Amino acid sequence: MEKWEKYFFQPKSINDILGNAAVFIDTNVLLSAYQWREVTVNEVISVMKILNEEGRLKIPLQVIKEFARNRPKEIVKRMNELEEAISKLQKPNALTQKVPMLEGLEIYEKVKELQDNYEEGLKNYKKGLMELRDELKRLFYEDHILSQLQEIFKTAVFNPPSIKSEDELIKDAEKRFKNQQPPGYKDSSKEENSAGDYIIWANMLELEQNVIFVSNEKKPDWVYTDKHKNTISVRRELTEEFFECSSGHTFGYLSPKELITLLKPSVSEEVKKDLDSSTVTPGYGDPIVRVPIRLPIENKISAVLCEIDPLGLVEAGSDSSEYDSEALVIAKYIKRKQGQFTFGQLVEAVQDVFKLYYNQELKETTCYRIIARILTILEREDTQLLYN
Repeated sequence: MEKWEKYFFQPKSINDILGNAAVFIDTNVLLSAYQWREVTVNEVISVMKILNEEGRLKIPLQVIKEFARNRPKEIVKRMNELEEAISKLQKPNALTQKVPMLEGLEIYEKVKELQDNYEEGLKNYKKGLMELRDELKRLFYEDHILSQLQEIFKTAVFNPPSIKSEDELIKDAEKRFKNQQPPGYKDSSKEENSAGDYIIWANMLELEQNVIFVSNEKKPDWVYTDKHKNTISVRRELTEEFFECSSGHTFGYLSPKELITLLKPSVSEEVKKDLDSSTVTPGYGDPIVRVPIRLPIENKISAVLCEIDPLGLVEAGSDSSEYDSEALVIAKYIKRKQGQFTFGQLVEAVQDVFKLYYNQELKETTCYRIIARILTILEREDTQLLYN
């Protein structure tokens, strides 16, 4: 093979290589199992089993290590979300505190009965949430997802004897990062596991066959995307490097949804929607938050504003809604931006709201406290903190 041939190589389409390619699974796909519904997990695992039986599924040791390290964090995130929901449940004040002068009226007694039923339902709901939290704790000792993946890992683990040691690969990654050579250079600033993507790539380069990489992320140092963040193709540098190292083969890149729908066209819309919600498109630099449009976040933002109370409007001990209007405007901004905005843009939006309603600019430190709390809430809502 001539050195110049890689520059003119035209890779095969995904459809052309899907039937024979080795399929590598990224860590984020495995971790998504702790966000998906049971039906989705079952569909993904069934496809992984089929690929494994065909000898085409490859799970690099690096992916297994990352999965083991981050799996407990995913479970804790889910537990924190339940704790947050439990902490927000409030028993209503007795009617005698609200409208004591109406006690004895028929409507009063009817509402009191409704309140009693509500309190009983609230109690049972809280008990149910606590039981769910306890079930999550059990995953640290009895994890049915982990057990299924473990069976797959036994034969799908990929750790070629010819590959360099981890220390050597990290040194190679650092050299590539200096030249902004994909993949992985966008992670060079990470404090931990900055070489993870490159190590996975180095594993793929050990094979002389077509390879498809399945990932939830559409990183710009892996793929080209259009303005709608749809993947167009893998980076040309990767196409050329893989062609050269694999003796002329093609490297492809798919999301979990794309892989599942290609291999199982009859999969339900419920599963497709679930798979779609886990796909993220990170950039790098200024923090960005991706917020599902369905989230009723205005109530949570209002609670943050009332707790911080930047203008001293909330009376002590009151169940105040003083900042509902401001919270609604901020929530609408987040939704209008389709959940994608920088930290600075959100600061600006919050400042503008308070200028609009009170002709007053918040102190910078107060504004940052508000934004930090909002971002924390959004992250708990199973969103992704991204970078651009």
